[in-house]
Amino acid sequence: MRGSVDSWRIKSLLSFLFGVSRVSTPRFDFHRIESGAASGFDLGDMEVTGDDCVITSHGHAPSQSMMIYVAISDLIFGVSRLCLQKSGTYRFVGADSSFSLAFVLSKDGKVVISARSSAELKTDRVSILNALRESTDRFLGTLSNELPTADPVARDLGAARKSLFEALSALQT
Repeated sequence: MRGSVDSWRIKSLLSFLFGVSRVSTPRFDFHRIESGAASGFDLGDMEVTGDDCVITSHGHAPSQSMMIYVAISDLIFGVSRLCLQKSGTYRFVGADSSFSLAFVLSKDGKVVISARSSAELKTDRVSILNALRESTDRFLGTLSNELPTADPVARDLGAARKSLFEALSALQT
């Protein structure tokens, strides 16, 4: 892991010095820690990966695990709103966690995702929204992660997913 971080820092420095910027396709992964029937307040971890970057809540001391279903909803709402703007920032903080991500949307439509570890990933609005859609579908598509429809967080998650689809539709037309 250390070698990949050093490699990433060198590439970032060269990119900064020489104006080379590489757009990456992000991937989000959500993991539920709890076992048994899913609840909207279950703890879990989040990971964002790109070509040269890994940002994760897993494996930190103290723990940066979060209420994963609430966090996914918050992340989707925040990133969807940001992607519909011309430029701006959104700071995600995991529910009941110190894990955070910063999203910066530039006027050219590129989104930079970063964390306190100074890891950074550059992507575009449609790619980040598609990555969130795919990762949420993958996570919720696992039977053990399916929330009961009566769970209040399930309604929030449904509304967040609707806002994500609306943002994608607006950007793709």
